Amino acid sequence: MTRGVPHTYKIVCLLLAVFVFQTSRADDAATMTLSNCRSDIVAYVSVSRSIDAAGAALYYPAATMQAYKGCLITEVRLGMVSGSSDDAVRLFITKDLNGTADYEQTCTASKSGWNTFELDSAYTVTGDALYIGYEISGVIYLCVCERFISGEEWVKKDGNGWGVYDGKYSFAIEATVTGDLPKYNVSFESMYLASYATTDTPIECSGTFVNMGADTVKNITLTFYEDGVETYGETVDVDATAYRETGSFDVDGYSMASEGNRVVSLAITAVNGSEDLDPSDNTSRSKNVLCGESFTARNVLAEVFSTELCVNCAAAHERIEAAYGAIDNLIEVGHHAGYYTDPFTVAESSEYEWFYGTMVYAPALMLDRTRFDNYEDGYTYEDTPVTEPSDDYLTALYEEAAAAPAFVTVVPTVDYDEDTRLLTVNVEGERLLSTGDAENLRLNVFVLEDSIFTTTQKNTDGEYYHRWSLREVLTDTWGDEIDAADGYEAVYTTTIADTVDITRVYVVAFVANYNSTDATDCRVMNSARAKVVADDDATGIHEAKSGSSAAAYVCGDAVITTDGTTSVAVYDMQGRCMLDIDIGGTGKRCIPITALPQGTYILRATSDEGCQSRKFAR
Repeated sequence: MTRGVPHTYKIVCLLLAVFVFQTSRADDAATMTLSNCRSDIVAYVSVSRSIDAAGAALYYPAATMQAYKGCLITEVRLGMVSGSSDDAVRLFITKDLNGTADYEQTCTASKSGWNTFELDSAYTVTGDALYIGYEISGVIYLCVCERFISGEEWVKKDGNGWGVYDGKYSFAIEATVTGDLPKYNVSFESMYLASYATTDTPIECSGTFVNMGADTVKNITLTFYEDGVETYGETVDVDATAYRETGSFDVDGYSMASEGNRVVSLAITAVNGSEDLDPSDNTSRSKNVLCGESFTARNVLAEVFSTELCVNCAAAHERIEAAYGAIDNLIEVGHHAGYYTDPFTVAESSEYEWFYGTMVYAPALMLDRTRFDNYEDGYTYEDTPVTEPSDDYLTALYEEAAAAPAFVTVVPTVDYDEDTRLLTVNVEGERLLSTGDAENLRLNVFVLEDSIFTTTQKNTDGEYYHRWSLREVLTDTWGDEIDAADGYEAVYTTTIADTVDITRVYVVAFVANYNSTDATDCRVMNSARAKVVADDDATGIHEAKSGSSAAAYVCGDAVITTDGTTSVAVYDMQGRCMLDIDIGGTGKRCIPITALPQGTYILRATSDEGCQSRKFAR
């Protein structure tokens, strides 16, 4: 459900246009088609009625056209809204959109849809940069298609003359090329490269490419660059990839020998053992990779935007539950925002719509307030960490988020007084890794209520439970400043309203950067969640109830329990359960903890009367 138009399209981040290879059945003469589109006409670009002629053009840099030097452009196909009046179409091939054309020809469009215009005289490609396009009079729309490959395009649609087209589609223009066409020519399409690595351990890397040459691709040579310096190369076999097909690759042997933060790029430096005739589009975008001896695992914060007025939100929550419900280290927060508001909206959730940028919609999702740049086909968008909760990439987004280490520890402990309904929250932690350019770390503390019953959620049968709804923000909207380098601790109190079911209340704490001018620079460094009341309706989960018989303490490499203790659990400083044993109240027990790594932990002992928690180190 949208206000405005959400970014539902996927843009492949490539430098050049596609060249569609086909073989003439009449004389077997090979041809290629210069075009950015791959499908039928699907939409239109509006044109001002006040201009004499509208137009569109594709631009090809010299690096591309050098591969076709000496070839001939013999015909141009254009998509038209309708047939035109006589000679209303002016085809052109030019080095300067505002100058004299190298070639031009007037034509008449005979029908709506695609029209093919044979050039009166074939144009010889010189290897210089070119614009290929047209102008047309008497129209109010220009035809566009789904984009296959990214390339520079220009449009003339108002009184301002020619301007760069930045829409999601591609103009319906195809130019046929014949002659000595490039045999080896691929374009780098996408790359997945893990953001974090341990020394001397292979780094997960895979990707895709488009074959734009006449020969079927059977292998490619890949070269890695770290901070601009070549460090590793590998030739990988790929499934036979014919022209205009997409091939995929996996790299097995790339690793880093020392710790540090590096800027990594990957280039295809050979095709079938031969030089690529157009190397300008063979290099991936750069990726920052942090390498260390070891890392501490993190929790992943998933913030979901939905409201009762949204007809698609209930189904989206089902998808999220299916994908994330069984993941132990994922913490969900529900913001009742994104598509108007409802009775459960808090002011801060509406303020968090800032993360969207210009397009606000629901359902929506962001993980760790991060724009993930491993995916070049639109999993998250360029200027926002917010995306749509699609089945296509829910798992992929979580996996990338979880691959990041914990940069800080976050340990919330809670104390709840059932008589006054006063909740006290203590949060402490320390820095584990350098946070780099993230210089404005903030502690954020939320109070959530899970499973809120309602009968007014759109597109349900009238009975619905809201998930992990944000009830209150205990810190500033954007968090309270902390100094993680020296360790931090903060205490917050609030009174829980009588309308809130305390047995379903949780505290979520997280540390995130805050950059008021860049929504993509607010990454969460780690998060944790604590349940306020135990499942048996005891008082605070981290506070013993008066008269509780639960007791346990650490002695050397063991946990010692007393009579009445029914279970013992040990949590690390990221809130993960490292040990959980059901004792059954059978008396004193000695439980070895030698398997726990050195560090700081929370020990929790539970009895029928309540629970008790304490911190220990080993």
